[in-house]
Amino acid sequence: MNHWNQIAIENQSLIMKQYASNATLYWIGGPLNGVYHGYSSINTTWGKFFGMWSAVWFYASTNTTNNPVITVHGNYVNVTSNFLQFVLLNNTGVPFYINTTYSLEYENMSPHSTTPHFEIISENV
Repeated sequence: MNHWNQIAIENQSLIMKQYASNATLYWIGGPLNGVYHGYSSINTTWGKFFGMWSAVWFYASTNTTNNPVITVHGNYVNVTSNFLQFVLLNNTGVPFYINTTYSLEYENMSPHSTTPHFEIISENV
């Protein structure tokens, strides 16, 4: 939820701290449709996203069948929300809705440490 909250508060620097340097963002559909690989490319894409909207909110389903699912496999964690909605306002105040299945894959970048440090390595919007 932390990642989506940072998107909603449009804090690009906090969002980018979550990514591994070689992460990949798969943006499916809309004006940002494409595959963005690497920190710089992902940072530019989020900048474009925030430039398109004057306000951003998100809602995750609280329905028990649609709650985000967290799966742990060794040093990897997958988070998938089968229903995530972004409510966006453009500069004229007209709302726009993005309903999506959203998934994140994290990797523990400190596997031999007692304190894990997870970073996003793959994201599907």
